[in-house]
Amino acid sequence: MAKGPSKKPTMKETVTVINQIIREITAIKGDLQTITGVLDMYIEMKGDTDAFSSFINKELKIEENNDVQGNEESRTVTVEGSS
Repeated sequence: MAKGPSKKPTMKETVTVINQIIREITAIKGDLQTITGVLDMYIEMKGDTDAFSSFINKELKIEENNDVQGNEESRTVTVEGSS
């Protein structure tokens, strides 16, 4: 059985799909914030905030040097509770 030409989605279908994508992205953002918070608490609990911050900044610097485009701004990480 041959398929006929596919029809374009209606505006309502498009809006529904976009709203679902927005909900999924919002859920992922919330999960990421939770993971970040837990990681911050763990690092603070271990007392390695300064060592971890310097390690991350060093890794980001290496990543920037390996970046082909090279037009990203310099990034630093600030861990809550670090001095």
